[in-house]
Amino acid sequence: MHGCANAIQEKAPVLELHLEHGGAFTMNLSSGRSVRFFLLICAMTTLIPATSYAQPATEPSAFLLGADISTLTQVEQRGGVFQDHGKPGDAIAIFMRHGWNCFRLRVFVNPDGRGGVINSLQYTRALAQRIKAAGGVLLLDFHYSDTWADPQHQIKPAAWKNLPFDQLEDQVEKYTADVLLDLKEHDALPDIVQVGNEITGGTLWPDAQVAVPVSTVKVYDDTVKKIIPPQPYDDARQWAHLIGIIKAGAAGVRSATAPSD
Repeated sequence: MHGCANAIQEKAPVLELHLEHGGAFTMNLSSGRSVRFFLLICAMTTLIPATSYAQPATEPSAFLLGADISTLTQVEQRGGVFQDHGKPGDAIAIFMRHGWNCFRLRVFVNPDGRGGVINSLQYTRALAQRIKAAGGVLLLDFHYSDTWADPQHQIKPAAWKNLPFDQLEDQVEKYTADVLLDLKEHDALPDIVQVGNEITGGTLWPDAQVAVPVSTVKVYDDTVKKIIPPQPYDDARQWAHLIGIIKAGAAGVRSATAPSD
């Protein structure tokens, strides 16, 4: 639900959900404005099952359909009301009645609360509990940043800024495990974990940054920035660093979970 900030500037808006063919939905505001969002089909960066979905060989796995709803709580706190056929209701319940079964939540390390950067562990935990209580599949997206991580930005958390690379790997593993253990303790353990967000050019720049073609993804001001990796550039070293960070995140997932989860 990235982008909902534009939909919540109105005073006590009413948001009416209309699912469309082709994987999108529209929210109509009481002011007459409409905001359109695209569904997030769960095929993202680096996904690791945090729980077992073992099925008999004769039964295919369920198809996962849903969206990132990380700003839902903020929308509701600002007066947003979700309706289904004119009747107000819980947003997650409405989504699930229309066939969604998977919901993604992002988590920042130490968000400042500005510009939609609101997804602290505390905020995410409460929304994760709602998803799990509703019977939805929860996908947790680690940004490994205090702010947005995407093809144009992969800023290390301020608290990790000066860590040598081996300590950075250890911190990624520890942080990942700590978050999952917290969620597990509060009955909100994710079913799938995304290790890093949109890591086309690597993550935790410049330590695990890699050289890739210029990206126009997530460019909102029509200015494409050419991202320059650290110079002199050592391709083998940088890719090894990226692989190391991904493995550290995966190790954190595994250390905090068990087959019985």
